[in-house]
Amino acid sequence: MIEIFADNINKEDVKGIKPHIGARAILKKDNQYLLVHAKKLNLFTLPGGGVEEGESLEEAVLREVREETGYSAKVLKKGETVVEYFVDSVWINHYFVLEAKEQVEANLTKEEVDLDLRPVWMTLEDVLDVLGEDQSTHEHGQAISNREFLGFTQSL
Repeated sequence: MIEIFADNINKEDVKGIKPHIGARAILKKDNQYLLVHAKKLNLFTLPGGGVEEGESLEEAVLREVREETGYSAKVLKKGETVVEYFVDSVWINHYFVLEAKEQVEANLTKEEVDLDLRPVWMTLEDVLDVLGEDQSTHEHGQAISNREFLGFTQSL
């Protein structure tokens, strides 16, 4: 498990805050990896999102991949867990390495449609470059890119 703390924060400061639990995918096919690009924010992330009540981490990551990218997939292994501590929130993201199967129809939320979310296949080198150099206009873009870079590199 990798823990990331915002400036001047420790675990005692966030004691009692219910964490947000997420499942994120490192989706691989033919030596390429799939990122999703929120064009409106110029933000690249791994596919994934929140775990719904009654859903396992594996079920959540498969659902999120299908919704955001239109791919069905198979979980190959559980990767790293990245925990982020902020003044007002705690985020626990579980990373999984998946193999892409067939492409079906994506089912984007209104927010994802508004962000112009699009799947983009990249080489390993391109993924490392994109996640290593945040170009986003999102206020938390750098933190998101750092989290995704750590989850990706430590899960392979």
